[in-house]
Amino acid sequence: MRRMRLRRVFRARVAQLVVVAVAATAGVFAFGVGSAFASGSYTCTGVAAVDTPGLQALISGGGTVTVFGPLPCVGNWTVPVSVTIVGGSPGATLNGNAADSVLTATAGGITLTLRNLKVTNGAAAVEGGGVDMACCANTLNLQNAVVTGNTAGVDGGGVFIVDGTINDPSSTISNNSAAEAGGGIAAVLFSLVNVTNSTVVGNSSGPDPGFGGGIAVADVSELVLTGATVSRNSGMATGGGVYLEFGSTLSATASTISSNSNTGFGIESAGGGISSFLSDVLLQNTKVAGNFTSGFGGGIAYSGDSAGDLRPQAAAGTAAHGFQPRKAWAPALPAGVRPLAALPPVVSPGLEVDSSSVDHNTAQLGAGGGIAMTTDCTDTTIPVTLNSSAVSFNRSTGSEFDTDSGGGGYVQYADCSGDTASLVATGSSMIGNLARTSVGGGIFNVSYDGTALVTLASTSVASGPPYLNPNQAEFGGGIFNWDTNSNVTLQAGGNIIHNQATVTGGGVFNDCGATLTVAPGAFITMNMPNQVVTNLGPCVVVD
Repeated sequence: MRRMRLRRVFRARVAQLVVVAVAATAGVFAFGVGSAFASGSYTCTGVAAVDTPGLQALISGGGTVTVFGPLPCVGNWTVPVSVTIVGGSPGATLNGNAADSVLTATAGGITLTLRNLKVTNGAAAVEGGGVDMACCANTLNLQNAVVTGNTAGVDGGGVFIVDGTINDPSSTISNNSAAEAGGGIAAVLFSLVNVTNSTVVGNSSGPDPGFGGGIAVADVSELVLTGATVSRNSGMATGGGVYLEFGSTLSATASTISSNSNTGFGIESAGGGISSFLSDVLLQNTKVAGNFTSGFGGGIAYSGDSAGDLRPQAAAGTAAHGFQPRKAWAPALPAGVRPLAALPPVVSPGLEVDSSSVDHNTAQLGAGGGIAMTTDCTDTTIPVTLNSSAVSFNRSTGSEFDTDSGGGGYVQYADCSGDTASLVATGSSMIGNLARTSVGGGIFNVSYDGTALVTLASTSVASGPPYLNPNQAEFGGGIFNWDTNSNVTLQAGGNIIHNQATVTGGGVFNDCGATLTVAPGAFITMNMPNQVVTNLGPCVVVD
């Protein structure tokens, strides 16, 4: 039996990255030095031997530099001071000639602004094929910019940053690639990434191993999506669209995460759209749709929360979920390097889905067509909250009966003693989810050695009107509830209606001692071929 495991080695490189970045910037680390009031313009020649020194002189002077076409500027440039580079003609382009990063920051505390400009054909041996903002406390502003067709041998095919800020309004990050993480953007160590009314599309990561095809953030970093589209990206191991780990957060508002995929490691892959490891996720008015994984969590794979990562460093007696020091646990920065002073509010621990939809996602071999959650032995309660949201028309197509498959809409695993997996859905719906060759068309609730709790209030696990598209499975068309420490509670308005099992347990199937609690005002009705089946043994699903 393979429980959902996220491949995580991205964090191991952070300390190395910081040391390398600081060494590279030694001698120019006085923040703001040469930041510049010079300005100028440059007409690109398309010849690296001419464009590299010609444009470099202006960039090094800081201020505002305007570049003109129609030919591209060809070369690789360092950014030692704050500077704004503006495209002065349509299609103005910086072309890295596949030789190195197109732009590389060589100081800390600088601001690089790229406006009306295309950055392409960079090829970094390590990080930041398009733009390498290095470390530390740097800011990259992309304004109506395009970063496309760049590669990195490790992280950040389009953009890479350590302990800095990326502001990306009305821009496009497309068709970049990285061997390890962040095909489009990689941000680590206290970084903040704001993607606003922008598109992250067609990027990829892998095969070493492939985290976050579109965006990867790590180590208490924050990703804020506002009116953004993350689409058609691929990460071979985990997080086709977005990957976050180790105390990081994703806050997505009015955004779309769609048609992303990860298939490189078979059933070991996870999170076609979003993959989160020991981090927190908040989705508001956001759509997660049409994503695909060969493993677990077609739409979202969620493993632990930030409290699980922060807790080992907490003072004795400090409650896990109350301990959110943000920077206290991460590797120490080298002398003279400071983390960002201010970041947006912390997303609450867990996965919260508000007024959003998770639909038409697929888990091919593993479980959780829409969402897969595992507590990952964090010895705490991991909350998943659905408020006024829909988990619909997802599917798990695996056919094993050992907990690897099932949960067309949602699956949760309480891995270890002391763990509690908790789904609370209020004012939400689960419609048309499929696990036709396995169990739990709508929900698969698995306790393992911990406790697995599902609470539905004013929430329907049902077919759509008029009685079309029921949740379907072989066992437990609506819900499959597995093992002695698993419980499903239906509060008032918690309805299991018109689901279908091809074998038995049309509404709910309780297996191996799992329990069901039904409060007044909740209904289980019109399920086929029956409403509730309680199986005391032998178990249908075997761990």
